[in-house]
Amino acid sequence: RAGPGQDRCVAPAARRHRELPHARRRRLRRSLRSGPGPGSGNLVYVVSVSKMSRTRDFQAVTPTWVNDLSISPITGGMKDLILDPYDPKNGAWLLGEAGAFNDTLVRTSNLDAVTPVWTTVLNSTISTSQAGIGIVNIWRVLATITQQNLIFVLGSDNGGQKDRVWRSADGGSTWTVGGQIDASIEGSGGFWSSSHTPDVLFVGVSNGGSIYKS
Repeated sequence: RAGPGQDRCVAPAARRHRELPHARRRRLRRSLRSGPGPGSGNLVYVVSVSKMSRTRDFQAVTPTWVNDLSISPITGGMKDLILDPYDPKNGAWLLGEAGAFNDTLVRTSNLDAVTPVWTTVLNSTISTSQAGIGIVNIWRVLATITQQNLIFVLGSDNGGQKDRVWRSADGGSTWTVGGQIDASIEGSGGFWSSSHTPDVLFVGVSNGGSIYKS
């Protein structure tokens, strides 16, 4: 330790590492060997227009796929599968169609089961009842990494089909909706959330290549 008026000597990084206590060095080596978090890279889901498929041995020479996983609320095409970032093994939302002009968002909390159970959490009827305005098209769904069960839906309303953002802080049980993003736009493309602040969103639109921030 340097005294008053003396220069302070700082050990190089390599030397400081060698001087770590043995127990800390062992923990460091174990963490480097363990690789990424839970999961082996073998559990994979694929969503197509007509079905959702799953394999538990994706890295095998010939993976075994289970096709046509039952998703009863979805009767039309499937669009996207969004895994719950806090429980990706069991939690997920699926975006699809339940009839003409009736985009629907469903949720499951047992995705890993042989037959997952899905519940409708957002469609035009639910949106009208809870948020006071219906939803016609659902373009994008975001499950944020900054707050558990906080999800956002980018869609178009049934009052002129203009784009808005729907918000749920409980995984889809209850909803609120914001104002129109732009009165002249319907069919926005990009949709991102901040990795630091839960309610900061970005919407990219094709008209003039604009980006809107909440």
